[in-house]
Amino acid sequence: MSVGNVVDRRDNQYNIEVDAVFEPSWHDNSCTDASEFLQTDNEFSVENINDTTVEDAVKHCDTWDLPVTVYLYDKGANPLKFIGEDEIFVEPMESSP
Repeated sequence: MSVGNVVDRRDNQYNIEVDAVFEPSWHDNSCTDASEFLQTDNEFSVENINDTTVEDAVKHCDTWDLPVTVYLYDKGANPLKFIGEDEIFVEPMESSP
């Protein structure tokens, strides 16, 4: 399987250097008007790669045997935070003016 969806959260969508977060595409089944993906038992929860490229992030989706959603963020956003021993996927904080 490969890319189920791409969600581009970059401020500069013309810069190919990114931080990327991956999750099974079925995680978004409950979103309004979302495409439906089959839920499987053999899967991961969430994973990230910081300081990569758009091309390498998309290629990384081939790591899994299920549709994967890749979230793209500006390089340095580091959207996957660690709280204790748990990985928590959070949106990066917007900077205040």
